[in-house]
Amino acid sequence: MEYTALFLIGLTGSLHCLGMCGPIVLALPSQDKSPSVLFLNRILYNSGRILSYALIGFMIGFIGSKLDVIKFQDYVSIIAGAAIILFTIIPANIKNKTFFNYRFIQPINNGIRKLFKQNTRYSFLFIGVLNGFLPCGLIYVAAAAAFASASIYKGALLMAIFGLGTFPLMLLASVAAKYISKDLRSRFNKLVPVLAIVVGVIFILRGLNLGIPFISPELIKGSVHSCCTK
Repeated sequence: MEYTALFLIGLTGSLHCLGMCGPIVLALPSQDKSPSVLFLNRILYNSGRILSYALIGFMIGFIGSKLDVIKFQDYVSIIAGAAIILFTIIPANIKNKTFFNYRFIQPINNGIRKLFKQNTRYSFLFIGVLNGFLPCGLIYVAAAAAFASASIYKGALLMAIFGLGTFPLMLLASVAAKYISKDLRSRFNKLVPVLAIVVGVIFILRGLNLGIPFISPELIKGSVHSCCTK
């Protein structure tokens, strides 16, 4: 269920991503000889972003896996869910001051500027890779889910699925950004907090082990059992 929720967060939140990363997307080199080359380069850019998200999920999932004790993992899931909800309702100006490390951002931006000058297929891929490490509220939500998964592989998969959700619109925007209106961005952005809170609630329910199949399965001796198996 969290896979679907994270995909939808990526899909609806990609307009938010466009607002955050819009200058990079719109400034991608376009001196290509054919539309097919331009399209391929945009795919490479977005693939680089997803690769970074998966790597982040892998690393955070690894940290979570070190806490792979059933009862403690329950607490991790509850805390991660609460953190997602809290981060969603915190005003944007407070989040920006708290979570954005400008000393970390500047080297990434410098690297992206250098890659812009190269205008090669590899440069588009690496621009996407660096872009994926830029701080973003939606990435924090997906990262919390990856941490609560307590698995390097599931963490990577969760983050990759989130990235795939952002793929369609970010690809469209990089090819034809002028067709995406501010009104459409506003409508989709209103859905993002709702979906983020849904993900938070799912992880809290998972940690509570209420015996609800698929939503809050009960953990017994390291195995997952639903209330219906008793």
